[in-house]
Amino acid sequence: QQGFLLFAACGAALSWWLFTPENPWLQFLLPVFVCPAMMGLWMFGDSMVGDVCAAEAEVTGCRREAIFSAVFGWILKAAAALAILGSNLLLNATGFDVSLGENQPEGTILHMRIVFVAFLLLGFLSSFWILSHFQSKAPAPLAK
Repeated sequence: QQGFLLFAACGAALSWWLFTPENPWLQFLLPVFVCPAMMGLWMFGDSMVGDVCAAEAEVTGCRREAIFSAVFGWILKAAAALAILGSNLLLNATGFDVSLGENQPEGTILHMRIVFVAFLLLGFLSSFWILSHFQSKAPAPLAK
């Protein structure tokens, strides 16, 4: 999974050159880089929840897979909702005004590109760091 995240981070860095008005078809290359990491989230996320459940069961002696899975699902849904809200706020912060159409103020497109590349890179690199520090080893069980 870490390799996919680094591959996606490279794609995020390349997106600076993929989103250009001169070659609009290049933007279709970004999913080639990003989609493997997104699929990895769905494949490995649930298995990591299983690892956490097993580690927690060793410590407490109780099985709580349902609550861990519910929290994981809630976090994914909350993240999607916050991303939608945040993207609107970030778009407004770049100076974009929908009523102006293609006549945006000077520098708006540059600010939009900077925000897009920075947030993609930050997200993938922070995910890589978190995943590289994930350990599936359980702590010592509590004395009963």
